[in-house]
Amino acid sequence: MTSCQGPAGGDGAALLENPWLTRGGATQAEPPAPWSATLEPPRERPATPVALALRQLGLTEGFELAGLGASRELFVPVNPGLRPETLALHLLPSPGLPEGYVRVVSGGRVLAQAPLPKEERVALLPLEGAEVRAGGVALRLEMVLAGTDRCAAEALHRLFVAPESRVYFAGTPLEPAQLSAFFPPYLERVSLYLPETLSESAAQMALMLAAYLPRRYPGVRPELRVARYADPSAALPPAGVWERVVVWHEGVGALLASPPGGGVVLLLGGTREAAQLFALPPLSAAPVTQGLVAQTLTREAFELHASAELGAQVRFGDLGYGPVVLEGSGALATAYTFALADLGPDAVPLGVRLRLQHSPVAEGEGYLQVFLNGRQVTSAPLAGTRFDTWFELPRGALARDNTLELRLAYRAAGGDCSRGALPLSVTVEPDSALSVTRGALGDGFASFPQALLPRFAVFLETLEHDAVALAAQLVGALQATTRAALEPVLVTETEVAAPLLAVGDAGSALSAALGAPLQSPGFRLSDPSGPLLVSFEPADAFASLQAFRRGGAPTLLLGQSSGAAEDLRAALVEDVLRDDGWYGLAGDVALRGAAEPVTTLRLASDLRLTPLPEPPEAMWVRYRSLIYLGLAALALALLVSLYPLVVRRGKARPPT
Repeated sequence: MTSCQGPAGGDGAALLENPWLTRGGATQAEPPAPWSATLEPPRERPATPVALALRQLGLTEGFELAGLGASRELFVPVNPGLRPETLALHLLPSPGLPEGYVRVVSGGRVLAQAPLPKEERVALLPLEGAEVRAGGVALRLEMVLAGTDRCAAEALHRLFVAPESRVYFAGTPLEPAQLSAFFPPYLERVSLYLPETLSESAAQMALMLAAYLPRRYPGVRPELRVARYADPSAALPPAGVWERVVVWHEGVGALLASPPGGGVVLLLGGTREAAQLFALPPLSAAPVTQGLVAQTLTREAFELHASAELGAQVRFGDLGYGPVVLEGSGALATAYTFALADLGPDAVPLGVRLRLQHSPVAEGEGYLQVFLNGRQVTSAPLAGTRFDTWFELPRGALARDNTLELRLAYRAAGGDCSRGALPLSVTVEPDSALSVTRGALGDGFASFPQALLPRFAVFLETLEHDAVALAAQLVGALQATTRAALEPVLVTETEVAAPLLAVGDAGSALSAALGAPLQSPGFRLSDPSGPLLVSFEPADAFASLQAFRRGGAPTLLLGQSSGAAEDLRAALVEDVLRDDGWYGLAGDVALRGAAEPVTTLRLASDLRLTPLPEPPEAMWVRYRSLIYLGLAALALALLVSLYPLVVRRGKARPPT
């Protein structure tokens, strides 16, 4: 997200990477007719106006197909007016991959197939007849091998699908005809135009939009670009293929309009209409974790058929996971990710009730292992056709963002590796649940966004475009880490009991007013043993993001020193969120100088903080305007008070 004088126009296709590069730089024509499926060497391919790479769909590292029955589900969003035409798979086979083929299936129908390559190739698979439902097409990629040794296939035969693989579309994107269709299934950017003179309503709408986009597009959040406009009648730059434009115009409510430059934009002029438009229903029945009380559970106290006795629970289905089916032999695995904020405010998990249905397993043929954030928490043998148990989650293994991984190992009777051996089929039921209790985990940045639930205040020291863009960027990054809806509310003062996100001006006294750990214009941070870690002199320019508690209320403060010639706040936010977003932020303070990289530290540890007060000359430069203003006010007050005396003394006395 950036703040700028005007949005960048142009075709969204220009943003797509060109993955078809070779040393020779040769080019090839567009994908062939949809009735053919071919293999080609990777080469430079001219960018088509409408195409999506796997990288853009969140598969930044691609994926791998391994084993005899390897398959992978893909959901490709399809915007109105488009239809999927060709799937270009960039394939990298493992050495010695046997004969076979890769095919694409949609709606139970095989659309196309191509032979497995012996070396790096691009398979062009037509998608004619693909079934588009609910704004997208569900594709299943399957690798079929001719070998009969299942164990060798599981261990050796692999096919890597590179993230540069693309789906090419035919047709022309349609402009939205109604408000409910304004946000299509896939977007890369939303350009938000705000007037030169900002109102509190416009800033509030920007915060609501920033929280809406990660919920509307989970996993691949569109960039929110905040721009300004001076003349509402002027033409706007054209939007790209994967872009939408929102314009704030006070008092218009909510409607679709066609600006002079063409296209369709969303005109918003009221926060009530924005709240209705940006509201999303929960994924399913919302987790009920209000009113939690502290409790403890043990495996001995658990009864399989008395789940109500476990207290508050959050089902896997509440977290957006439906039934997960695993099938095969050897090693099988699946993972569930959840943030503490997904469980509600002030909630931590105690344990997991895990419910599996599986094909018959004899004693000694299989077992289950459960890992939390890479640490094994339990294991148990599989037997019969049902697995239903409760196990504790060690508090030391929990984090703000968690991965619960299930690993199953299965060996068919007699260790038979032949193709005819019966595979294991396992269904992880969505009624599996996390048992939760009241509590908190972590401090500093790790306590957010859970500390902001369910509603938090946003304070902007100056109501300006840059401050709105920075606050919106932080709100979007926080919302992207949780399924729970964040509700930012703009406030005009900091004396609020709610959790607070504050954006301060350069050189302001907001940090002192809020009681932030870093208040002085300069400081030194050193290890108790003596080594200096970070040092900023009072005249140095730096920006800081601090997480602390203000009278018990969680607070995030973004600020900047007075000596900066540029807005280092934007550079700091961009740097800390560039790679992993809020997921990668640790500690309780992040610092960035004018030429130094970002440094994250934990002041709550044993670090020694030494404030460096401003020298007298720096204080004179900083506060001279206020001093001049005070002297002028004092002089005016003296003139007003002395004026009656001067007038009375100056009157002529009557003659006697």
